[in-house]
Amino acid sequence: MPFCRRCGKQLPSDATFCSECGAPVATPAPLQAISSAKPEPKTTRNIMIAVMLIALLVLCGVGYLVLQSSKRTLWEQSPVIEYRAYQHFSTVFPKGATIHVTVRVEEGGPIDALLMSSGEFLYFENLVKGEVGSFQYFKEGSALNVKSIDYEFTIPSDDRYFIVLNNAGHIEGGAVPIGPVTVYVKIVVSV
Repeated sequence: MPFCRRCGKQLPSDATFCSECGAPVATPAPLQAISSAKPEPKTTRNIMIAVMLIALLVLCGVGYLVLQSSKRTLWEQSPVIEYRAYQHFSTVFPKGATIHVTVRVEEGGPIDALLMSSGEFLYFENLVKGEVGSFQYFKEGSALNVKSIDYEFTIPSDDRYFIVLNNAGHIEGGAVPIGPVTVYVKIVVSV
């Protein structure tokens, strides 16, 4: 049973006013539920940020692998090219492919690095054998009389191309053979 707050008289439980002094009977405020839930910590946000960063790193890694898969090393060797000889590498390149050529003489004199089509390679072989004639090579895709060079060349059309390391001479403005040459060569293609 409740009591009047003003005069202290005991009141019936359903009274709205005190029968003694007429004071309104205050109804007790409903008890608020006490929540044991803690405010949401920053953990959820931090987990979301971490997941997004991991996803971004995975995407960057996949992108890098895709770019790298479009680049291939075709030839990487350090052959000895005998005096008055040549060595070649050939493959079919698609139009628009870019080749990156690295030539570095490790021992011996300068050398010529020549890029030519399959038809011109036959003329080159005949010239080296001492037959009279000439051949054409891609000047932008070649290097004459060099000890060290890095360059790129974009393939003009689908064909089999020959990259020739020439220590045989016979090229106007090219290297004059003085003995065997050890040369590092690396050819990378980007499609």
